[in-house]
Amino acid sequence: MELHVSESSDQVQLATRQQLFSLLAFLDKKLPDYCEVYGHVLTSLCSTDPIYKVFFLRDSNDGYRAVVGLQRDGRRNSRNEMQRAWLITAWAVDELTKLQVFKSIEDVNWQTDEFVFSGRKSEPHPIIAALFADHGRKLAVYQMDLYVIDRQEALNIELRARDGVYVKSLESHHAGTVYDNWAYREITTVDSVLDSVMASPSAGVFVKDSDQLVCWMTSRVHVGMSQLHTLEQFRHRGYATLATRYLSKRLAQSGYVPYAIVSPSNEPSVRCFKGVGFKSNGPFHICEVTFPDSG
Repeated sequence: MELHVSESSDQVQLATRQQLFSLLAFLDKKLPDYCEVYGHVLTSLCSTDPIYKVFFLRDSNDGYRAVVGLQRDGRRNSRNEMQRAWLITAWAVDELTKLQVFKSIEDVNWQTDEFVFSGRKSEPHPIIAALFADHGRKLAVYQMDLYVIDRQEALNIELRARDGVYVKSLESHHAGTVYDNWAYREITTVDSVLDSVMASPSAGVFVKDSDQLVCWMTSRVHVGMSQLHTLEQFRHRGYATLATRYLSKRLAQSGYVPYAIVSPSNEPSVRCFKGVGFKSNGPFHICEVTFPDSG
């Protein structure tokens, strides 16, 4: 179900392709802050997949009061049933306005759906958390840090060849490998990983002699550069840095701001991103919103 598109300043609208261009220009002025919302809008513009949507609310001066990205996703619940979930990114002039947009999106079924949303600061605002709690959901909040590299700096990255390996974008048949080796695969599905591989830039390091995929990284609309993994027998060879450098450059070439949301305790990832030129842009949170009996 889609919202009726209106030009009223108090009506939440579903963005058309033409409107997505205007939203990108607006959000460009808010970079490197809100790079996750910018990336969500850009993915919606570049992808023909209807799982990506963007809603907005205008102000009285034909500007914007809120921009909310929505991606339909799925996960297995505690009964091994497929559960519809929504991945959300958002910018708004204030939290009440953001709340207004969330409550107005008719695609969402508050009786059955689960959610993952992310945002600046260590905790979601209390009125946003209350929206989900009041609908009988429990919230698990993960305190993270946001790391960003300037697009021009990413474009200037030199990709040095490594003996015995080459790097390129992942293909659709690699989604199963990424999913099977991801530590958090219980919160998503292989189809979701496939969507990311098809809709956004990615990186894979391959052995030249066998074309074996040994290290990889994807980009996802709500968390940026993600799912970095190197097969155990190929670690400590600099492949993670090679994948990070390649994907950073590919993202910048595609118009994205390369960013990653990293746990402060994940010291190897922090060192990897800093080594490539990423800088901390402050605290961030990821919030999973599930039913109390969900696994």
